[in-house]
This record gives sequence, C-alpha cells and structure tokens, in this order.
Amino acid sequence: MTVETQPVMSGTLTSSAPSCTIVSGSSSCNVNFTWTTTNPQAVSTVTKPTNVNVANGNTGTNVSFAVKYNSETFYLYNNSQLLAQSTITANCVSGTVWNGSICALSQNISPTVSITSPASNVTSFSLNSTLNFSGTISDPDSSSLVVSWYIDRMGDNIESALIKESTQTPGVSSGSITMSGTKINTDTQNISLQDVGATYNLTIKVFDSVNVIETTRSFVLVGVTATCSDGIKNQNEVDTDCGGNCAACAAGGKISIYPNNPRYFQSASGTPMFLLGYYNWACVHPDGTIDHFEPYGYMTSTYANMIQKSQDYGLNYIRISLGINKINTCRAAFAYVSGKADLDQWDTVYWNGFKYYLDLAKQKGLIVHITIFDAVDFRGGSEDYRWVNSYWNVDNQKQSYYGDLDINNNGYADQAGEFYRVSDFNNNVGVGKYQRKFIDKVIQETGNYDNVFYEIGNELLGSTTEWNYAVASYIKSKTDIPITENSCDKKSGCLAKASSTDGLTKHTPDTMSEVKTSVGELSGLGYPFMQDPDGSGIMAASSNDLRAAAWYSFTGGAFGWGGFTEDFWINNVRTDVLRYYGNLIKFIEQTGAPFWDMFPNHNLVSNSGVNSVLSKTNNYYLVYVKSDSQITLNLAQASGTFTVKLYNPATGVFTDSSNVQGGSTITINKPLGATDWVLHLKSTANATNTPWNTFAEINKRVSSNLANALTAFWSAFGAFLVGVFGD
Repeated sequence: MTVETQPVMSGTLTSSAPSCTIVSGSSSCNVNFTWTTTNPQAVSTVTKPTNVNVANGNTGTNVSFAVKYNSETFYLYNNSQLLAQSTITANCVSGTVWNGSICALSQNISPTVSITSPASNVTSFSLNSTLNFSGTISDPDSSSLVVSWYIDRMGDNIESALIKESTQTPGVSSGSITMSGTKINTDTQNISLQDVGATYNLTIKVFDSVNVIETTRSFVLVGVTATCSDGIKNQNEVDTDCGGNCAACAAGGKISIYPNNPRYFQSASGTPMFLLGYYNWACVHPDGTIDHFEPYGYMTSTYANMIQKSQDYGLNYIRISLGINKINTCRAAFAYVSGKADLDQWDTVYWNGFKYYLDLAKQKGLIVHITIFDAVDFRGGSEDYRWVNSYWNVDNQKQSYYGDLDINNNGYADQAGEFYRVSDFNNNVGVGKYQRKFIDKVIQETGNYDNVFYEIGNELLGSTTEWNYAVASYIKSKTDIPITENSCDKKSGCLAKASSTDGLTKHTPDTMSEVKTSVGELSGLGYPFMQDPDGSGIMAASSNDLRAAAWYSFTGGAFGWGGFTEDFWINNVRTDVLRYYGNLIKFIEQTGAPFWDMFPNHNLVSNSGVNSVLSKTNNYYLVYVKSDSQITLNLAQASGTFTVKLYNPATGVFTDSSNVQGGSTITINKPLGATDWVLHLKSTANATNTPWNTFAEINKRVSSNLANALTAFWSAFGAFLVGVFGD
C-alpha cells in the first residue's frame, strides 16, 4: 500500500515600508503589500483586526492597504491557518496631532506684545526730540521671534518706514529715533518726521513663524519755540543759530579751512563739514540742453533736479563746472555774436542762471564747489564738448584775442605752453588776460555767497604746478574763499598740489579698493582732500559699492565724497544711492561723532586692507567694515568703558547699545541682516571734543622721511621768500 504525503503549505507577507505618515485631516495612510502562498489548500485571505478581510488571493503584488493611526497588523491566512503577518506604524505629519479621529493641525499660541514707552498717557512729542521706544513681548511656545518697529504719518497712505528689526527671545525690545528729517520706506518713499501738527503711529510687530501680532501707539508732533541757541537752522537764520534775528555769523561769513584740523573745511558759522553729494556735467542755466556722451543724446539741464533730490535725502554738496562749451541750447560764459564767441562780452543769461542755482542750493542747504575751468573742453575729438567747439579756440572767436593755442596742431590745447601759459597769466597778457578776466567774473558773481568754494578746474591734466600756483595765488589775492586743485590723471599718482591751493581733489580711483588706497595716500598730508572719480568703473559701480566709497572716504579722513554720476542724465535716478548717502550724513548728525577731531588708524582693525578706522585714542572709534562677519579692534592703548553701537549703513538702523572695556583687543560680530556695517565706539567718560593740534598729530603719524621732506621744503621756501622780499 502506498501512503501519499500532503505537501507543506507556507506563505509570505511583506510591506514596502515599515511605517507611513498620515497627512493633515486624514485618519490613515497607505502602504503597499506583496504576498505569496506555497502549496495552498484553499484561497488565501489577508485580514486585519478584528476579522476584517482586506484582500483575497493566493498571491498579490504591491497592493495598497490603508493603515490607521497608530499601528495595524496584517495577517495572511489559508484554510484557517496563519501563514505570515506584518505590523505597520502610522504617525501624524509634523505640525499635526491625533485628535481621536484625524490628524489635526496643532494649535500655536500667539505671542503677546505691549508698548511700554512711550507711555499711554504721552500724546505728543516735540520736533527734533529723541523718541525712546520699548516694548515687552511674551510667547510660551516660541524662543525665536522677529521683532520690527515701524513709524508712519497718519494720512500718508503709504507703507510705514522700518526703524528697527531684530531676531530675539521673548523679553524687551527698545530703541530710539529723532523726530526730524525723513525716513525711507521699503518703496523708497519719504516719510517726513518733522511735520508739526501731524499724528504719527509707532508700531511694533512680532512674528513667531506662524502669527504676526502688532500694536500701535499714536502721538502728535508739536513745534518748539525757535531760539538762537536751539542748535537748529530755523527762523530767518543764515546758518545754525546765527544771522537773521540772531547774532551775526562767524567773522568772514564764508567757507574756510577749519583751523584746528586743516583736513576739513568749515561752514560760514565755523562748523567742520563732511561734504557728500555729486558732481555732474550740465548746463549752467535752467532749460538748456547738452549732448555730452552720445548714448543719451540731448539732455535737459539737471542741476535743479540734483539740488532738489540732494535736499530730499539730506545730502549737502554739489560740484558745478563753469567751463561748458556753447552746445545746442546750452549757453556759454561769453556772449556769442553771429555764431562766434566775443571774449569782451558776457552772456547774462548764463550768469543769471548760474546764480539761480547758487541761490537754490543755499535755500536747500547745499555747499557748491565751483569749478572755474574745465579741460574736457580743451581735448581732442569731434564732439561739441571738445576743443573743436571751445570758445577758447581761436577758430570759434569773433576775432583773434591771443592767437592759436594749439601750437603743435594736434587738435587740442590741454598741454603746458598751450592753454597753460604761466608767463601770460602772470603778466596779464595773451590768454592769461582772459583767464584772469574769467576768474574776476566768477569772484564778482559768487564772492558774497557763504555756501561756495572754488576749484581751479576739472581734469587739468596738462597743467603744471607753476601754472596752478600762479592761478591760485591770483584767486587768493582777490578773495579768502578756499580754492582746491584737480590736475591729476585718472591713473597717475599725483600726491602733490600747488602750495598756494588749499586742497586737492582726485579722479584717480576707479574701484572701491582704489578709493580706499587713494584716500590712505593723502590722509597724512595735512590739507583737505577728496576723491571725485569719474572712470567707467565708478560710473558703472553698484549702489552698494558707491555706499562703500562714501564710507571709505569718511573713515579715511577725506573732507567728502563727490563721485561723478550719469544717473541724472538718463532720468533713472538711483534713489537707493541717495538714501545710502543720506544715511551717512544722518549717522554723523545723530551720533555727533567728532570726525574733525579724529584721524585714520586702520591698523587697529582686523583685515585693515578692506576695513577702515577713524579714531581719537581713548575717546572715540568709528570702524567701517566692508563685509566681515566678525572683526577685532585693538583697544590696548585705551582705558575705561566704551559704549558700543552697531549701524547698518544700508538701512540707517542702529542696534541696541552695549559696553566694552579698553585695555585689550575686543571682538565684535556683524549686526543681523547687514552686508557692510559700522562700529560706533564712544568713551562713557564723555571726554570733550577739543580739537587736537593737527600738525603735532600729523608729525606723530607721518613717516619720518615725509616729515623731513616737508621740513626741508618749507625751509627752502622760506629762504626763497627772504631772497626775494628780504627780511
């Protein structure tokens, strides 16, 4: 007899994953299963508790089963025999919780915020006062909050202006703002902070990554009684607290060299100035057009627009060149008769238009740097602004006043012995006679203004030191208004100026690093200097780079920054650049930093090839940081406690103050959200800002070789004067 053995039955049940995630609003998630049955005795069944049949068949491949929260076990049966099982876990997606039936969004507890200052019973603030604000924030389920403070003027219907922003833990947020000038909102619109009678809203907003909570405190801005000691240029004052109803302004009533630190100019009232603005190339009277640079064609005069924009953003400087050819409807200094220049007659429309700009600049609070001659018009080329169309060219004159200045017939006269003839100038003959006549006219029309100073000429590349000396000496014999020199080629060193000029401006740098280097070359020479470049690199520079150039100039000890711009030609004014420049002026005003009493000391900061320091040892330190996220500052020679403020030059926002101790090297980190940044460090001892003896300071800082060279020069020059004039 044969006995048959029953084949052994077996099976497998496997899942594609050991777990799955339930989305918000659902009660289950899906996982794929695969199963097999070997030697089946019947049809296999896949079940889950309790006796729920989810699939039938002896095999299955990637069959999707729903898995409920929190886990479920699946079983493979055949003929009531358990062959295999698999357990899958199911969890709620992040941000949700199981509420008994589905995965629901977890509830966020919103932060709470209240303004503690100004107090609720304070309903007004005075013009030019400092508004100190603070708020208290709590949040039980978030340790990282974005806190933002805004201000707006009721009725403007524009975006509020950000005045402070930080990421912090729950607690106190505070800061301050001066109720004067303007603030710029994110749409680059101005919000006036000096509208007496207007209602202002101060708002704090707190964001916890889910909710934004805000609260607002409103107040009315009230005026202050104008006096002659309020530190404000108001009433009918000529300058701050002088002139008009007040006592007369300082003797002279004009711009002059600041006597305690001759690296700077001072205003008519004796206030040292850092000048910041633009120079351009445009008609010197309203409504004229000019065709400078072919891509832009004819352009409407831009000085009025520049002056108005400068005031809007708080700038204080503009440079105007008088040496413009007669182009299209752009008139020239001399009258034209039958299409030819008459060097014995003036064009009254030109000069009246020029004085209109001077009056407008004075009204708007701007200093005007008047450039008398312009060598752009002496150079070769076919454009109307070149020598071919110059009124100094005999071919364009009603008669020959001094002959052909282009003695080598190369198509231009920007060379020694051509336009620049020392003998002619000193003896008041030839072209020198008309150069003197032009200078006399400039002084006659502008000498009574208290907001002007002079420059011999723009880009006088072919001039000599002797010619500049002669011209500056002549100007000084006529007026006590300062005169600067601009005779450097864009790529030459040019560290010297004629001894009769008061300062030097340079076109040399064409990149931001060149600006820093060039400023450093001149910082120890003891006279005003400034970079006003117009190379292709500067004109194409980004707004951020132009901001850096201005700060390099300020912390490098220059008297200002006035780089050339094409923005106003193409009617595409970069308001962000205007805002950045205005932020630097506001920084000086708000901090009261005594820059006139400070000196460049870049070696105190780490990465000094890129970063800059302007300091007064043991009293004040201003550090401009181009991009480093962390710097060190050597305070080994300082003592006592210093207050630290960090400033974002792009937004114009300060962070909260802290204190550090002198006597060692300190480490400072970049403020949140800044690209470049400024460290403001001031002694808490409140040392007086008495200007140091500049020449003594320079002697300590300038290399011994240069100091010896200067001593030798002045000794030789003194001997020369004795030889000429006697004792």
